[in-house]
Amino acid sequence: NRDGDDSGDGDSSNPVISSDGRFVAFASDASNLDDALTPDTNDSRDIYARDLQIGTTTLVSVNRDGTGSGDGSSRFQVISADGRFVAFTSNASDLDDAGTLDTNDFQDVFVSTIPTVVQGRSVYRFIIGLDPGDFSTPGRQGALENKVNEVLANIQAGDLINICEAIDKLTNDILPKTDGETPPPDWVTDPIAQEIEEQIIALIAALQVEATTLGGCP
Repeated sequence: NRDGDDSGDGDSSNPVISSDGRFVAFASDASNLDDALTPDTNDSRDIYARDLQIGTTTLVSVNRDGTGSGDGSSRFQVISADGRFVAFTSNASDLDDAGTLDTNDFQDVFVSTIPTVVQGRSVYRFIIGLDPGDFSTPGRQGALENKVNEVLANIQAGDLINICEAIDKLTNDILPKTDGETPPPDWVTDPIAQEIEEQIIALIAALQVEATTLGGCP
């Protein structure tokens, strides 16, 4: 489970692993696996990805708003050799980030980008786990959570425009507030700032690779 103190509260099955051994995608009925605390709202089987390198589990079959699982069951997942993509079938009608209507009342096939989503949610999980005293003033923890959530929405959209927007937000807005190097008051106090800075820089680097694959940011 997300707390690391027990197994999930439902069956999990059919794991598939990326060629480098980093990512494992699997189907599960459990509702307590996602590290970003994304609610499991469908009481059905969902698709998850586990990053064995950074130790996070992410709901793959998340709805387009990022507020919960899709409104139908998902299964039959496969993962690309590099672990970048997970494809799966689903009865859900609210997964497509472009808002394309599901009008056929049948299972459809979806593809989700994994590594940057996992890394982004790892940053979010780290921030929500901090103490209020780790921030320079009250309210900045919530504000930072909101900013990272906006970046996650961009990453989940997966197209070049949104990936480039995520890079811009991280580089020019979030990082300067959390790197401990800009003139005070920085939003986050040391030594927490250094930990957040390392995670954000790693996420920016991963997103830049993704952007290059998609054609490169203007």
